[in-house]
Amino acid sequence: MQYVIVLNDKGCPLIPTRRYKHVRKLLISGQAVVVNMTPFTIKLLYPTSEPGSAIAALDPGRTNIGVAVIKQNGDCVYRAIAETNNKDIPKRMMSRAAQRRLRRQRVREKKRRRAVKAKTRKAEKFQRLLPGYDTPIECHDIKNAPAEFMNRKRPAGWLTPTANQALQMHISLINCLRKEINIKGVAVEVNRFAFAKMDDPSITGIDFQTGPLKGYDSVEDAVFELQYGHCLLCSGPIEHCHHIKPRHLGGSDNIENRAGLCNACHDLVHKDKTVEAKSSIYANKFKNKNRRR
Repeated sequence: MQYVIVLNDKGCPLIPTRRYKHVRKLLISGQAVVVNMTPFTIKLLYPTSEPGSAIAALDPGRTNIGVAVIKQNGDCVYRAIAETNNKDIPKRMMSRAAQRRLRRQRVREKKRRRAVKAKTRKAEKFQRLLPGYDTPIECHDIKNAPAEFMNRKRPAGWLTPTANQALQMHISLINCLRKEINIKGVAVEVNRFAFAKMDDPSITGIDFQTGPLKGYDSVEDAVFELQYGHCLLCSGPIEHCHHIKPRHLGGSDNIENRAGLCNACHDLVHKDKTVEAKSSIYANKFKNKNRRR
C-alpha cells in the first residue's frame, strides 16, 4: 500500500496520506510541489496548523521488521515491512575469513621467494614458542611472527555482528521515519525465546545449564568425546567435524548436525550420496543411544 509523504511549508513532516485525488488537485493547482519520488513526497506551499504527531510501533525480527505508525486516536496512518540482510552476514564473515587466510598465504610465499633470491633461506627446521601457546611449534624456512590477535579485547557493550546489524537496522529505520512523519514516541515489541525449551518442552530450572555442551569448550570437543575419538564410519581417528546438513542449505553448527569423520571418509561422504545418507543415520542412532544413557 503506497503512501504519500506530506511536508508543510516549513519542511516539517505531517501525517502521510492516501488521498491520491486530493494530492493530484494540490499539484495541479500549484498549492504543492513534488520534493521526492521515492518515497513520493510533496511539500505544501500554503501555511498549515501545527503538524499532528503519531507513535511508531516496531515488530522486530531477524529477516523482517514490521512497522506501523498510529495516531493518538488509534488510526493507522502508515505501515510497511522492512527486509534485513541478517542472513547474509555469516556468509560475508566466512568470505572475509577465507580472503584473510589467502592473503596470509600469499605473503608467506612472497617471503620465501625473497629468501631464495637473497640466498638467506634456512632449509633446517627449528622450534619457536609463540605467545599464547604452551608448547613450541615447528617452523619451516621462515620464522612465524607472533599472533597479532592475541592481545585483542572486545570493547564494552560489544555485540555479535548479527545482533549489531539488527540494532543498527532498527535505529536507521526510526531515523528514516522521523524524516517523513512527525513521530512523538516509539514502541518496540520485546520477545524472549527459550530455544532449549523449544527443543524440549519439559526442560525446567537448572536443566537449562546442563545441555549437551556442558563441560566442553566447543562442539568439536563434544563430538570427539561422544564418538570416543573414532570415525563414525570406520575405526580411524577423527580428523574432521562434518556438517550432516551443509551450512549453505541451512544446516546449523549444533552437535545434532555434526559428525566426526576421518579425512578419507569425509571425502567419500561428499562424493557418494549413499555414504552421506548412511553417515546421517549412524550419527542420529549414535546420539540417541548416548542420550538414553
